[in-house]
Formats: sequence, C-alpha cells, structure tokens
Amino acid sequence: MMTGVAMVLTMVAVFGLGGYGLRLLRLADGLDPLPRLGLAWGLGFGLLGWILFPLALVGLIDAPVMAVILIISASGIIFLRPFPRWEKPGPWGWVVLAAMAAALSFDLVEAVAPPVDGDSLTYHFLRPKEMLANHAIHAVARAVDGATPLLVQMTYLAPLSLGGERAMTLWTGLSGWLALLPMFALARYWLSPSWSLALVVLAATVPAWVYGAGAGQVEARLAAFVLVAAYALARWWHDRRWSFVILLGLAAGFYAGGKFFGLVFAALCVAFMLGRGAWRPALAVAMISALAGGQWYLFHWVTLGDPFFPLSWPYLGDDRFWDLAHQTAMKTYHYASETAVPASLPWLIAYPVAATFAPYPIWEAARTGLGPAPLLLAPFAIVSAWRWRRQALRSPLLVMAMLMLAFYVVWFLTGTTQRIRHLLPLLPVVLLVLGVAAQRGGRKSVAIGLAAVIILQLVGHMVFAVNYIQRVAAHEGRDDFLRRTLVNYDAALWLNAHLGPNDKVLIGERQLLYYLQVPYYFGQLMFQAQINLLSDSSQPEADLLADMRELGITHVLIDPHLDEPGAGNGLWRAGEKLHRAGCADLVDGFKAKFFLSRTLGLGAGESHFDVLRLRQSCAAGTP
Repeated sequence: MMTGVAMVLTMVAVFGLGGYGLRLLRLADGLDPLPRLGLAWGLGFGLLGWILFPLALVGLIDAPVMAVILIISASGIIFLRPFPRWEKPGPWGWVVLAAMAAALSFDLVEAVAPPVDGDSLTYHFLRPKEMLANHAIHAVARAVDGATPLLVQMTYLAPLSLGGERAMTLWTGLSGWLALLPMFALARYWLSPSWSLALVVLAATVPAWVYGAGAGQVEARLAAFVLVAAYALARWWHDRRWSFVILLGLAAGFYAGGKFFGLVFAALCVAFMLGRGAWRPALAVAMISALAGGQWYLFHWVTLGDPFFPLSWPYLGDDRFWDLAHQTAMKTYHYASETAVPASLPWLIAYPVAATFAPYPIWEAARTGLGPAPLLLAPFAIVSAWRWRRQALRSPLLVMAMLMLAFYVVWFLTGTTQRIRHLLPLLPVVLLVLGVAAQRGGRKSVAIGLAAVIILQLVGHMVFAVNYIQRVAAHEGRDDFLRRTLVNYDAALWLNAHLGPNDKVLIGERQLLYYLQVPYYFGQLMFQAQINLLSDSSQPEADLLADMRELGITHVLIDPHLDEPGAGNGLWRAGEKLHRAGCADLVDGFKAKFFLSRTLGLGAGESHFDVLRLRQSCAAGTP
C-alpha cells in the first residue's frame, strides 16, 4: 500500500513543484496545458532534488518530514490547471500505444525486482539508502562514482523514505518515462499525437534508455532538463523574456547538479547568449545555474577540498584523500582507456556512424547505444531543411539543434570519455528536431523506417527483460533471483551472516555494496587513495595495516584464494602481502557464482573468495 502511495505522492509533488516554479516565473498562464505539464515535470524534478539536499544534510529525511514536504509540494499542482485533454488516437495511434504498453510492461517487471545494475548498486541507489540510514550526507573520497553530483539521486530519497526499496525502484521506472513528457509536449507543436508518441516510444526503447532508465542511472532523467533548457533558449532567442532566462538557468544548473557534463552544457547556454550580445542574460544564466547546480560541488569543496574531486589536484584538494601516484595512475590507465579513437575532426564526423554500426568496446554501444533512428532520420531531415530552408532558419528547432551540436562537438573534441551513453540526455531533443524535419520530407518512408526501428528495439527490450519476466513467472525469491543475476552475490550473504556491526570489511566487489548489512570500505584499486592498492605499490606491510586500521577495517575479502597461483588484482596482492607478513589471519574461504552477462547468460563460472581478519600488528613469518 505505502509503496504505491509513496510513488504517486512523489510524482504529484514533482508536478506541484513545477507548478509553483512556472507560477513564480509567470509562465503558468501563458502556456497551453500540455507544454505547461511537460515543463512542470522537468522543472519540478530538479527542484525536488535541490530541496532535499539541505534537508538530508541536517538529517531531516525521516518519513513524517518527507511526507509533509511532498504534500506541501503537491499542492502546487493547482497551478497546472486546466490539465490536457485526452485526444482519441487514430488507427496508427493505437498501434503506437500498443508498442508503448509493451515497453512499459517490460520496465514494470524490472521495477518490481531487486536492483542488479552495477552502477546503481555502487552509488545511485546506495547513496540515498545510506543517507537515510545515517540521517546525514557523508562525502565519499573516491573518483568517478564517489565524489559526484547527486541531484537526481536525491529524488530517490522521497519514495525510499516513505515506501522502501520497491517504491524507489518503481519511482526510477516511472521517472524514466516521465522524463520524456516534455519531449511529447514539445513535439505536439509540430506533429500529430501519433507521430509525437512514436518519437517518445523510439527514445524509450533505445538500448541506453532501456539499460539506464529502469535502474538508477541518471542520463535518462537528465534528458528532462535538456529538453526544458533547449525550449527556454529557443523561446528566449525570439522574444527575449526574462522568464525564459531564469528557466534556462535553472534547467542547465539542474543538469550540472546531476552530472559533471552538465557544467559543459551550462557553459554553452551562457556562450549562446553571449553570442547574441546579451551579456546581462548570460550573466544571469551563469549565476542561476551555479545556484541550481552548485550544491554538491560546494559540499565536495568543503569536505574533500576539491569541488571536482580529484580533477583539481594538486591545485585544490586534501593529501589525505589523493596523491601523485593515484593521479598518475588515473591519467595513464583510466583516462586513456576511455577513448578509443583520436579527438579529431574526421572522427568527430565518423563517430555517430561508427558507434552505431562498428563500435569499439569502450563505447559500450552494443548494450547502451542510441539506436539507428538518428542516422535513419538524418537524410530525410537534411533534405527537408534544405527544401524549407527559409522557414528552418526562423524555427526554434534550429536553436535547439545548434545547442545539441555544440555540446557534441565540445564533448568529443575535448578528449573526454567516449562512452556513447553520456550523450543520452541529448537524444530526445535530437530525435525531436530530426523527427519533425524528416516527417515533412518523407512521411511514408520515415513512418516505415521508424516502425521497423521500434520493432527491433522492442525485441531487444524484451531480451533485456527476460530475467525479470522469469522471476515473476517462477515466483522466484529475492536471494534466488540475486544469486542468478548478481555476480558473486553469495559473498554478500557470507559477510552478512558472519560479520557484525563492530566489524568492517575491505571489499572490491562494487555490485555487492548495496546488499551489505555490515560496515564496509570499498577498495577500488585506482579511484581511491586512502588505502594504496596500486599494482606497483611498495608500501611496507605495517604501514598498509596501519592505514586499514585507521579506517576501522577489521576484515579483507579477496579473490581468488590465497593459495591459487597467478597474480590477482591489487586488493588480492595487498591481502596476500598482509597474510604473508603475519598481519592478517585466514578466516574462511568460499565460492560464488560469476558470469559476464546476466542477460545472455554468457561467461558463467565460479569466484573463489578468502576472508582475512586483520591483526593489531604484524608478526614475523607466515601465520
């Protein structure tokens, strides 16, 4: 009962906050019902994450407090009246609705299952869970997935506090779909309901959306901010109202508050205004974006010494949390591994095609790609834009397209990570622009092509959902499901059964952190420096033990067994070194299920774990 109440109340609160925001911006009465509702979602979603940050900082996130906040927020929905009217779909509209229903059903079976996505279990779901348990926000001195902006994840706190895990996972499924509401609302300015809905289904079934929207990944939800920002910039471009300046600053700031790449997006929004000679609106957007998205950067600056931890080291930062060895390792191994091709003009042009049809593994396009639809629509859109070039030059879609193109150029040419899913927040705007133009340039051909792509993507979506469908059909229990779908889940069960609240385990299995019921420290090999687990570390055993003891660590989980030949990872080498030097005792060993792909069932095998108990000091010789 509370699961549904928590999810619905959070949803209405988001719309209500958006209603308050649009009312204050004097936009609520000047918009048609559907665009008003779509913009309210994007604005309200960001406002909820923003409001919950200071409350979590002081521990005011218990269920009663959360209920009061959500109820007050929900009252703003009165400013969204009148609501959009239901438009009866035509024959093709019912076909599109059927495709949407199929996709929704696949997402639903995922939403009611225990979470198994690695990133979600490492921080997207884990951080809200720990905030609720600790009644506080604690800084995590870890690069990439530790000291990261969490505005989107703050919205997960609301359903989690009121309805538990099931409410949170249902919320992520629902918010993943509602992130496309602004897309549908904007598409209706140019397209019929059927065409508009087809674009939504197209976006919601691309591999990257399927992979991330139903889990805790933020990229799909960030798309709502990009849609609102693109709309606000396009409207300001033509009528220069300050309401749209503020809306643009808020949306761009919320994107920055949810992901580092949002800083680039916000900077580009400012640059676009400066390009029009509007320095005052540009300054306003910069300041509002900083206010809307700066919470987490300020928090990390205060707690870790670096707002972009650890990117500013050694100019900013704290030597307790980072050092030269780890900075060098990040540059040498991690950053280099994130790019497969040079950041050059030829590859800038070739990347969209190559990432679709001949991707490098690091791009992760096979499981988190953006689908073939943009490439399918592009030729028709180009022909249409040329044919109606005078109208195109005056269209707000041109401004949106320019902003998306600018982001892509900066993203690629700066040599940052080339994982294609980082472009997912832009996809709805790209599909909107291409879809509107292409539909005018070849209606029948485009319709056939889009139908084929949607069918293909639905098949892929169904394959992704098979594990969840099997769980429902077999009435599979929680532990049985997790043993089958989560790598090394038995290790979490062992630790929960044998360790207590006074113990603390050093663990390198990121996907298990969410399910641990005992204190832990995540021993990531390269992204954290409080314990040196680099392969070339020559740290004396006694110093290594002292560092672990200083963090309260009592046990170490290593894979493989101590007596297995061959080099393990840095955590295994650290454990083996401590054991050999008499700094740790072997407690037990066990096996757990390992696999490379839970969706396809590939690469199944066994992991061999040992658990070590740390001594107070090192003794000479082997224990």
